[in-house]
Amino acid sequence: MLVIAMVGIIAALAIYGVSRQVASSRTSESKDKIRLICEAAVKTYVQDRTRDVNVLLPGAFSQMKNRVLCGSSGWVPDDLAKVKGGRNYQPNSAEGQDFHTGDWLNGWRCLHFDITDPIHYRYNYSLNDGDWSGTISGAGAPAWFVARAEGDLNGNGVPSRFLRGGVVENDEVRVTSALWFENETD
Repeated sequence: MLVIAMVGIIAALAIYGVSRQVASSRTSESKDKIRLICEAAVKTYVQDRTRDVNVLLPGAFSQMKNRVLCGSSGWVPDDLAKVKGGRNYQPNSAEGQDFHTGDWLNGWRCLHFDITDPIHYRYNYSLNDGDWSGTISGAGAPAWFVARAEGDLNGNGVPSRFLRGGVVENDEVRVTSALWFENETD
């Protein structure tokens, strides 16, 4: 009888440990993708995107270097229910869908960011909007961005949220070293 009880306890602990490990491996997806979104934002900012400013003489022109953060993207997928309960979402690679939206100044296309593998979270990139608006705002405030992931792996209606951001200061992008999260393995 004692052996059966011990086997039961060991099995319960093993199940708990395995479920925590699975949850941890799935949250690593969101952390990695957020890191990649932040890297893409920095890379597109530091690339000099030149625009013709004014024509000096016929056939000659002046160019001004213009560093800008990419404008906001939409959520991919657009609805949290598409990744609820640990469901995989396969991003649509068609033109104008999912990570193939935006233009050279806005969204995923501006970031040159794409995910082709199935995902357990939905992702978003926003410029000067959302989670940090209360701490970075007002006249002369620097440009800033936030990369987000949101999912509900266990389907209990309580989403896990992850975010990381960056700010432009002195013509340099500084990305936060810390990742903010809420309900990490929920």
